[in-house]
Amino acid sequence: MQIFNESEKLRRENAELARQFADQQANQNRIRDLELAIQLAKNKLQTDSLNWVRTKNLRAQGIGTQVDLEQKDLTYQNSKTNYESAVLRFKDLKREIAYNSQSASKNLRISEVLEDEFLLKSKIDGIVFSLPRQVGEMVNPQVPLAVIGKSGDFVLELQVDEYDIARVQAGQKVLVFMDSFKEQTLEAIVTRVIPIMDSKTKTFTVEAKFTKQPPVLFPNLTLEANILIQSRENSLVIPRNYLIKDIEVLTSSGDTILVKVGIKNYQFAEILEGISTDTELILPQR
Repeated sequence: MQIFNESEKLRRENAELARQFADQQANQNRIRDLELAIQLAKNKLQTDSLNWVRTKNLRAQGIGTQVDLEQKDLTYQNSKTNYESAVLRFKDLKREIAYNSQSASKNLRISEVLEDEFLLKSKIDGIVFSLPRQVGEMVNPQVPLAVIGKSGDFVLELQVDEYDIARVQAGQKVLVFMDSFKEQTLEAIVTRVIPIMDSKTKTFTVEAKFTKQPPVLFPNLTLEANILIQSRENSLVIPRNYLIKDIEVLTSSGDTILVKVGIKNYQFAEILEGISTDTELILPQR
């Protein structure tokens, strides 16, 4: 998927032109020009130096005037200054060209990276579930362009009440019930407990993964799950809606019997004491 951005393309082209202009090879003429200027200043310095020495020697022999000597000396000093100035300009030019060349190359690389960011690539192997935007539609960095996921690696997100979260931990077994698979009870394992509560719902998010994933699944399917905190075998279990205030049951004869309740979930409750498998219960009126 690619996003078209004309301004970013123009910035990249402009950066490429700047790199070509600042390239060291493209500035060899400027370097050569200063090299010639240095050579010329050096030749003039050597000539003026010889003239000054000759005039100085002649003046020592009484030939010539003091004015001639001072003029030769001034000319020599000017030539020396010009030569040194040319050398400094040459060094500055080479440093400037090297800096501009490296800076322009970096700017071009940055522009290329920014332009490449408009070519969207997924970091995972999977399938595209949805493309909510149409070709030609305006988008910005906050707008989702596609929903991508691994078709064979779904994560279950469970909302657990704050009163129960302390008993949930990674590795616990989960029984999953889905409307898409009404006749099946699916199994999963808790993989992560996200340790922050949603202040609006007062719940924690718990992630789980199927131990044996159904052959066909889709994102955002709804489910109901029971996390197994404890398990017991050969227990007496009744539907939880048969309990009255979680401590009593109603028999077929109309009697109310106190019971001791063990493990329970939203659907079932374990009965430890109070009734037996022979006790006939009726559903209390709510």
